[in-house]
Amino acid sequence: MRKLLFDKKFSIESNNNSFYGVFCYDHNKRSYIVSNELRQKINDDKTCDALECCYDYFKQQRNQLFHTNDFTDSSRIISTQEQASKIIEKVVKIIEEAYSKLLR
Repeated sequence: MRKLLFDKKFSIESNNNSFYGVFCYDHNKRSYIVSNELRQKINDDKTCDALECCYDYFKQQRNQLFHTNDFTDSSRIISTQEQASKIIEKVVKIIEEAYSKLLR
């Protein structure tokens, strides 16, 4: 997502290293979409579609996989190689799907 945004001259580093304001939740679609303001700046529906494809999964998994703390009940633990492989396969599939949206 960072690369797609960077290619369109937008960096989340200038946004406190956060996707805050980049995406908003669309209750009709039941998924996250690129904000109208950024969509206008990007001016490329294919890129926005690819970003949305990636962000939905990121948002679903973010707190469990990227935020850990001492209280293990609130952190997701990947206990087997098989679980890790499934996550990697899912992420690769999402990346491939996002890039296929760019090539349409």
